[in-house]
Amino acid sequence: VTEAASVAADEIIQIVLPSSSGLALPQGGLAGSSSGITIQALTGKRQTEKVLVTDVQSVGAFNATPSLYFDPPLAGENVALTLSWQATINLSVGDAVTLWLPGFSGPPDRVLEIETLVGETKDKAFSG
Repeated sequence: VTEAASVAADEIIQIVLPSSSGLALPQGGLAGSSSGITIQALTGKRQTEKVLVTDVQSVGAFNATPSLYFDPPLAGENVALTLSWQATINLSVGDAVTLWLPGFSGPPDRVLEIETLVGETKDKAFSG
């Protein structure tokens, strides 16, 4: 995007690109602030550093930041794990959500029983 007119410092600029432009979101959606979208300015005198755009709408992914908690929070011990997230799409039977836990240990190929915060047992086909 190139400015067609001068813009004073500290002036807010908003650019609207209509859907007729042909720009399409990635097939996998956008994971909000972790999407890697950056902005940079090139002026006649210098180029600014790239800045991460942190306010990005999540699309077809997770809304906000997923959170992960352990009880007890003790290294090397067996723990209860609580994973919370809000999806911006419907999840149906047969859909998969994968959580990678590098460095963790546990029984291989074990089927895990997943419960919601209200205690309703979910599909036991999740595996860990």
